[in-house]
Amino acid sequence: MTRDRSRRSGVAAAAVFVAASFGLACIDVREIRTPITDASAKTSPPDAATDAETDGARGSVALGGPCAGNLDCAFGSCVDGVCCEQGSCPLCKTCGPSGQCVNVTAGVLEPHARCFPVDPPESCGHSGACDGSGACAYYPVNLTCAKGVCDGDAVVGAYACDGAGQCKPASTRICVPFRCDSSTNDCVDTCTSNDHCVAGHQCTQGSCGLKSKGASCQRNEDCASGYCADGVCCNLACQGACLSCNLMGHEGTCWPIDVNQPDPRRICVNEGSTSCLWTGVCDGLGYCLYYDATTPCGQTCAADGSTLTTTYCDGMGKCGPMTEVTTCPTNTCNAGQPTCQ
Repeated sequence: MTRDRSRRSGVAAAAVFVAASFGLACIDVREIRTPITDASAKTSPPDAATDAETDGARGSVALGGPCAGNLDCAFGSCVDGVCCEQGSCPLCKTCGPSGQCVNVTAGVLEPHARCFPVDPPESCGHSGACDGSGACAYYPVNLTCAKGVCDGDAVVGAYACDGAGQCKPASTRICVPFRCDSSTNDCVDTCTSNDHCVAGHQCTQGSCGLKSKGASCQRNEDCASGYCADGVCCNLACQGACLSCNLMGHEGTCWPIDVNQPDPRRICVNEGSTSCLWTGVCDGLGYCLYYDATTPCGQTCAADGSTLTTTYCDGMGKCGPMTEVTTCPTNTCNAGQPTCQ
């Protein structure tokens, strides 16, 4: 056996830091309570009568081409308005231009309404959207699930979603140079008088001035640092996977997400263990975590059924070359499984 169980690092930053050029799909959590009902988004049901037609009665549309029904397709079925090899696509998958079912983009509503009914936002449960890995998504990281209170010119004691279905204590929201409004327990965003600004700042054209590190913001121009990331003024642009500028205890500083926690920017999708690529969570160093060297990625039987060979991920995104050979008693390796019987 040549298995290497040690975890390997050294992932190239260029493979992960792609958010700056990614057009990630976004959803407004207020708009996800109604399922999609457009007929074009639904899978065409199998029809016993049309399936019984001869090949000559079928259409000429190739796999991946547009269709209105099963008989339009030369092969396969009409799924999501596309000729598809599969008769229907699983949860959070849709038929793509290759004629194969592919994952729905993270943050996009499940096209067949199978992630409904949605959970209320304050529960941090399922949002009705997909997670990019073929499953229903939870409400996004940092969505407020319980409001805090003003403590001086900051909001403390709030709770926010962790992206994995839990409502957890949130980071402190700094309001400076604006005040915290005790009537709403929230930071003032615009001013009409100096009373809305902290001491030493004046209200000019609706603003109390540039905001300090960790203060709530909407755009880079709001911040003295010139960077607004994850809703707060940040020391850096803080782009890419598995980084946040709004982590508790590190507000305003670009910081890596803890190991085994979901990527708040949804770049790290689960590629599946057989791929040996991303697991869908972070590695604690600011990168997507790969499947480690204990993960099986392939199994084959010897021609005579005497042995089962298991190949393992290398911990850096490839399957193999690490293998383990198991002897199957009485040559019972089943190539269809593949397992020793």
